[in-house]
Amino acid sequence: MKALLSLLLICFVSLQSFADCAGSGIWAWPQTETISENPVIYIEGYFMDQETVRKIGKEYALYLVSPSHMARLEVIEVLEGEMHLTQVMLKPIATLQADVEYVLSLSSIPKKSTNSPKKLDLNFPDSKWTVKARKDKTLPLFTSSPTWVSSKVIYYGCGPSNRMAFEFKTNKQNNFLIRTTLTNTADKSQSTYYLAAKEGIVSVGHGMCSGAFTPGEGVKYKLEFSLLDASWNKGKSASCEVVYKTENSF
Repeated sequence: MKALLSLLLICFVSLQSFADCAGSGIWAWPQTETISENPVIYIEGYFMDQETVRKIGKEYALYLVSPSHMARLEVIEVLEGEMHLTQVMLKPIATLQADVEYVLSLSSIPKKSTNSPKKLDLNFPDSKWTVKARKDKTLPLFTSSPTWVSSKVIYYGCGPSNRMAFEFKTNKQNNFLIRTTLTNTADKSQSTYYLAAKEGIVSVGHGMCSGAFTPGEGVKYKLEFSLLDASWNKGKSASCEVVYKTENSF
C-alpha cells in the first residue's frame, strides 16, 4: 500500500505541475466537459503568463460566451503560489443557460468609455463547457480528514521536486478543489492555494519548475484543508501538523 501511494505521489500531476521548464503556460479548471449554471472557474498562469493572470479583472476581462449569451466572470480571489504560479478564482456575474455550450474568451478592458474592447489571444486555453442544470446544495465534507502519507524529494535535470502527500476521503466523488493553507509554526508565515486532488491523494509542494508551496526541510508546518465543490459549496476545514522531513529519490 505504501509503495502504491508513493507511486501515486510521483506520478500524479496536478494542474500546476503540467508546466515544464518552458517560459509560459496557462490552464483552466474544471477539466470536465460540463459545468453548473453557477460554476467555479479558475485560471492558472505559469512564469511569464503569471502577469496575464494577474491582469484579469484589471486590464483584461474574461467571459463565457455562447451563440446567444455572454457572461462576464468576476474575480473572487487571486492567489500567489510560492514557485512561479498565480491562480485566479472566478464566477459568472450572470446565471448561465442550461444545455448551452460556452467558450472562454479574453478581451481588453477599454481605458476610455468611447473605446471598444478587443478580443485577445494571449496563450490562452481553448476551454469550453456545456452547462447542465444542477441543484446541488450538498456541502462537501471530509469523511476522513487528510492524513500525512509521505514526504519526498526527487531530483530532476532542472531542479528537485518536493512534495508531501496526504490521504483523505470525502462525500464528493469528483470535481472539487481543496483550499490549502501552509503555515510555518515558527515564524507564522503562510501561503494559500487551491489544489486539485486525485485518487484520494492531495499533493502539497512543488515540481521541478513550479508549484504552490516550497516546504523547507525540517520545518514544522500546520496545514489547513477545506473543500470547495464546482458549484461554490464550501465545507468545514480540517487541519494537521507535520514536520517536513523528506525521503530522497533519484
